[in-house]
Amino acid sequence: MQHLAKPAMRDTQVMHANITLTNCSSYNCICASKDTCDKCKDGYFNVSNKCFDKCDPYCSTCPNGTTCSMCKPGRYGPSCELVCSSGCIGGSCNKIDGRCSCEEKFTGDKCEYCEPGNYGSLCRMHCSYGCYDVACYQSDGRCSRCVSNLTGDKCDQCDVGRYSISCDKHCSVGCAGRVCHRQDGSCTCLPYFTQTTCDMCVEGKYGYYCNQSCSFGCVDMRCDKIDGHCACSPNFTGYMCTQCIVGRYGYSCDKHCSKGCNSGNCSKYDGTCTCLQEFSGPTCENSQYNKTYTITCNTNCQTCNPTDGGCSSCKDRGMFGFKCNVECSKHCLNQSCSIDGDCNLGCVSNFYSKKCDIPCPDNCAYVVTGSVCSQQNGVCKNGIRNGTISESLSCEIASDSTCQTAGIVGGVAAVVVVGFVLVGVLVYIRSRRNEQPQSSEYETTNVRSNEATDLHVYSGLNEPGNDHSNQGYYNT
Repeated sequence: MQHLAKPAMRDTQVMHANITLTNCSSYNCICASKDTCDKCKDGYFNVSNKCFDKCDPYCSTCPNGTTCSMCKPGRYGPSCELVCSSGCIGGSCNKIDGRCSCEEKFTGDKCEYCEPGNYGSLCRMHCSYGCYDVACYQSDGRCSRCVSNLTGDKCDQCDVGRYSISCDKHCSVGCAGRVCHRQDGSCTCLPYFTQTTCDMCVEGKYGYYCNQSCSFGCVDMRCDKIDGHCACSPNFTGYMCTQCIVGRYGYSCDKHCSKGCNSGNCSKYDGTCTCLQEFSGPTCENSQYNKTYTITCNTNCQTCNPTDGGCSSCKDRGMFGFKCNVECSKHCLNQSCSIDGDCNLGCVSNFYSKKCDIPCPDNCAYVVTGSVCSQQNGVCKNGIRNGTISESLSCEIASDSTCQTAGIVGGVAAVVVVGFVLVGVLVYIRSRRNEQPQSSEYETTNVRSNEATDLHVYSGLNEPGNDHSNQGYYNT
């Protein structure tokens, strides 16, 4: 028995397979009956050639090789050479002009742009808030312009010396390079700065750059960071404790000024000072007189004359005189006067002369502040109350012969009157001498006794039991 039927069966299967697969004269054809070609599949044209000719790669259908009647999905244009925007829903667009409906975050007729504030191929990335108007390039998010205090291609970095989300805070001046962490301002500190943000000076330093040292007189060398004021150690004084208290000097204010220094004060650095009358030398430690002085100055004296013990300055500025036992005029300003009683600070209002013991004239016109008259000569500052000016000022203004003549006549009259007074006084004294009896022996003895008593009291100041510590001395 021969097995020739099997090959025949195989040919029949192939034939049926061909009909099933193509059913047309060509695989590229669409047909209604076997071995025919009624229409070309997408991408092919020329039915007469059984659709073996291909359309342009981007064409879905074409009447010829140069014209597309329908584009493949995602394409548009005369030859379907253009790509629909990725923002078109489904990637499809109008074949003629590319218009389409937009996906979320896209905008424009062809959905080719991102909505404001977004960028990227899918417009899902946000432009930096540092971009001016939150606008950036769609391709990479770069900004064309940054808002204040920000920098970088995407305006996402703070300018040098700033930090915080909006970069509106300043890095501390103590940060190295003025660079600090964007979030909290922490940084690496320059010398003399401390703390996380380097905004405090190390102990012992102050100032904007923490480069000034607190005074040695500050307790524990601690002082205010801004201006250096502090609490003072013993013997120091002043806002920043840079000065010694009165009577002290030296780096630690632990040395005593010489007792010869005026007011007990001296230079903090070397102890030099202005000397009292009886002392000399740079630090006033040398007395100008020998050491034989044994009698103390009067207790009211600040210093006294080494010859007769008379006060040359008083302890109380309100006293004056040989023993500083006379009060200054109550009309002296602050009732202060010199050793001879002259008011050294001037007069209180409405008094004049050296001792301020003469009141201003009653008819001086009112002044807004101060004395109504000059404290040197008593002339009314604003004239007299009836609106005229004083006689002395009138003559100064007039400067005519009348005033000059009156002055001469007045001067002559004054000389004549003084002459008569002196003659009368001389006559009176002579007559009294002729009447006075000779002094008795008792009176003479009594005077001598009083003189002796004065000498006894004067020398008794140096007797044992009298306390003369810290008092000046003078020669006898």
